[in-house]
Amino acid sequence: MRVPAKDLQELDFKKTHVIQLDEQAHPAFERLQGISAPKAASVYVWLAEHGDQKDAEVLYVGKAGKGVERRIGQHQNGFVNSKTGQKNAKFLSEVLSVNGVSVSVWARVANTQSLFGQEVSLYSAEEEALCAKLQPTLNRAVFPEVAAKPSDNAEEPNSITELMSMRFKDYDEGTLDDLHAQLHAYGPEQLQVLQDILVFLEEHYLDPKDSAKLVGGYRNQVRGCDGITALAYGRLVNRNFAPRGWSARVFLADQPRLALPKVRLRSGVAEEVDLVKDSFAPKDLYDFFRNPSKYLHSGDANT
Repeated sequence: MRVPAKDLQELDFKKTHVIQLDEQAHPAFERLQGISAPKAASVYVWLAEHGDQKDAEVLYVGKAGKGVERRIGQHQNGFVNSKTGQKNAKFLSEVLSVNGVSVSVWARVANTQSLFGQEVSLYSAEEEALCAKLQPTLNRAVFPEVAAKPSDNAEEPNSITELMSMRFKDYDEGTLDDLHAQLHAYGPEQLQVLQDILVFLEEHYLDPKDSAKLVGGYRNQVRGCDGITALAYGRLVNRNFAPRGWSARVFLADQPRLALPKVRLRSGVAEEVDLVKDSFAPKDLYDFFRNPSKYLHSGDANT
């Protein structure tokens, strides 16, 4: 949708960043000199302005529960590490390659409201309202919608989203888009692997008290999984996993991967797993599914 920039100003938005192409022609965020991005829960807009034209195109609407600067960093990382981010980067590169076009980030601190005696931010509600009002080009469907209705993609079994929904409690900003895009990017083989991982976890591994959170990525993970969106399982405390409280991570990489805590790995099978500091991933997933006791300490899987 096209809107005049002054309409955003009237909604208390302020320009905080520009998005420009770097030396490799990749989009990069740059904060405007003398401008500080909001650190409180906020909403923001990517706006494409076309030379002297009065109206600008709304490309994206987002929310930033921990501040715009942090969310911008997640977007920059996502341009490399997530399917949605890569698509957005390609789109931005094409937009910015047109003469006279500039793209900027506009942000505002979200309103708050007292509910049940607690002051809470309305940033999620504001994002939803802005999406309806501004109809941004790049926004995707969110997880609850994906999980609640049958897929339009015949190759995406609805049972996958049903399995994900069973324990789903929370998500990092931006990860819902990544999940949606990756499910639709997977072919039949990858979807089957993902479903088999989720079925194994539910039927043979997870504790009844384990919850699931969609996480924007971890460092120092098994091969090919650094910075990759993951569905993580374990004991959640105030939106985070308790110390040593995670049980499993399902990485939505080009090929779905399952990682488990290293403390649960039996000795003598190091050659059959990818091993890092605190986790491991079976090299042959289906051997692991058939013989979990070969890999796991007694009691860590229900065989």
